Amino acid sequence: MDNGTVKIGDFGLSREISTSDARTTDVSFESVVDRESDPRRSLTNTAGVGTYIYASPEQIASRDYDASTDVYSLGVMLFELTNAMYSMHERSLVLGELHEGKFPKSWLDSTAKEFPELHELIKAMVDHHPSSRPTPEEVCVKIDQILGRLTVLSLDRSTSRGDGAVLLRVEAEDASAAFPATIAMIEKAAPGIKIEQ
Repeated sequence: MDNGTVKIGDFGLSREISTSDARTTDVSFESVVDRESDPRRSLTNTAGVGTYIYASPEQIASRDYDASTDVYSLGVMLFELTNAMYSMHERSLVLGELHEGKFPKSWLDSTAKEFPELHELIKAMVDHHPSSRPTPEEVCVKIDQILGRLTVLSLDRSTSRGDGAVLLRVEAEDASAAFPATIAMIEKAAPGIKIEQ
């Protein structure tokens, strides 16, 4: 902080340099996945730490983990961002069931049908088998593909116009398909609304 810059780091799930080093840190030895049985692997993972609702099955079980565990956590967050939940109780129940591989009926009846690629991506990301999850790079490519089709970049809900109009700015790779797709989504969400281009 000599130059006035404050840096904050969360090392709750960080890797330790070696098993012997882990024994001298704040992390109890019991909470470290021991790899001494495999001398080719010099890194250890901390276990039993982190936010449970986002933790992968291998973290919860104190098993070894790698980057795929971050994909799992990201999958839970992506689901949370795309699924409406109206109370902490509902959130706890829904995300708890997601840990068991169960999606809520409301999701399956709506989002999974309207956005099957998103559903399949999240389902793969929260797979209980780490080797079955997509890589971070594959997740990025898939998200770009999903968003690239039709993305609402801005939404003006201001009342300054006084006429109740809502202005949308939509961009898509396939511009010819963007307008009909946008109209279909709006008409489904608000039947009888007047749409002007």
